[in-house]
Amino acid sequence: MDNGIWIDKTDIPLVHMSSIISGFNPLWNSDKDENEAFNEAVEFSGAILRNTLNQRFSVLKSKEQVVRAFKKRKNPQLLVLDRYCPYSEALREADEKREVLFVIYPRKDSYAMQSVRGENSQDKKKLPKEWAGLRDEELASVTGVSDAVFCHTGRFIAVAQSLEGIMKLAELAVNYKEDEESKPKGIFELIKNMFKKTK
Repeated sequence: MDNGIWIDKTDIPLVHMSSIISGFNPLWNSDKDENEAFNEAVEFSGAILRNTLNQRFSVLKSKEQVVRAFKKRKNPQLLVLDRYCPYSEALREADEKREVLFVIYPRKDSYAMQSVRGENSQDKKKLPKEWAGLRDEELASVTGVSDAVFCHTGRFIAVAQSLEGIMKLAELAVNYKEDEESKPKGIFELIKNMFKKTK
């Protein structure tokens, strides 16, 4: 990545692939065999390459599952997956109208819902601010969902113990109307409001 910073001129050297591989070279005061060091570097590089390819294949294989779930939607704003898989890329391609706001998927012993990010890499819709950071009984009391588990303080993910519970949370989140006063405003709107207060 070219960010204008010289890697070798920082106080703490930044690590990149080239420096990692060159780090396998025997040190000047080492008796290590160069061929042995080279073989270690090859093995290490091979593992990274395999992982990279496997991750990419995983994304490609997930597209069929995401598209199938997309076509089965009962609520256009909710995508319900039978199992978790990388969904972002496939969803961007399938959701031409940009309708989906939340993705729901099972976890090991619970169910989660997560906000979908838009073109600007920001959440298209946040979870209700009243949920932020709440867990268990507190979250259940606020939402009315008895098996609610937690909502992240960033308001992008929430968990419930059952599919029924997470679907209730999702419906509440879809219908949630955030107070206009609490929404972030553009710089011009902020300046205009400042002038109003000084009058």
